Amino acid sequence: MPKPVKVARKIGVAIIGFPILLAGIAMLVLPGPGLLVVLLGLLIISWEFEWAKNYVEKVRTQLNKVSDITKKRGKPTDDTKPPK
Repeated sequence: MPKPVKVARKIGVAIIGFPILLAGIAMLVLPGPGLLVVLLGLLIISWEFEWAKNYVEKVRTQLNKVSDITKKRGKPTDDTKPPK
């Protein structure tokens, strides 16, 4: 892409992503789905900003760990199986 197009895209992503991110931060103390909106804002910003991409990757890693833990908790072990 030519440089002016890259700059315009970065500005456009910032204009859309940062207000969504700020609205999500506000929703952490106000009524609304704050965490989801914060993550949505970070996902949009991560299209053009490396720092946001790194943060989204860290969040994704943590969510995968939590998902693995909850899957393990749902499976019965030999100790918890009901007697026959």
